[in-house]
Amino acid sequence: MKRLNNNSYYLERKKYSLTAGNFNITLGKTTKIIGIINLTPDSFSNDGCILKSKDPNVIALNLAYKHIKDGADILDIGGESTRPG
Repeated sequence: MKRLNNNSYYLERKKYSLTAGNFNITLGKTTKIIGIINLTPDSFSNDGCILKSKDPNVIALNLAYKHIKDGADILDIGGESTRPG
């Protein structure tokens, strides 16, 4: 396995296409960044503590603004647990 060695070899996306029936989808032209705001109280990550804080709306909005400032193209608002069971 090649190492990164301070270059962008593994970060470069190769443009490729997938064919599904009559559709041809071109992938790899751009990479989208997703900012995740987890609002579930039973989260496996530390973000679940947002709802337990004094003002969860302000914290969630500040996190959304930070993700946007940091370059997120999409915000994923996790409002329901996906935990099995």
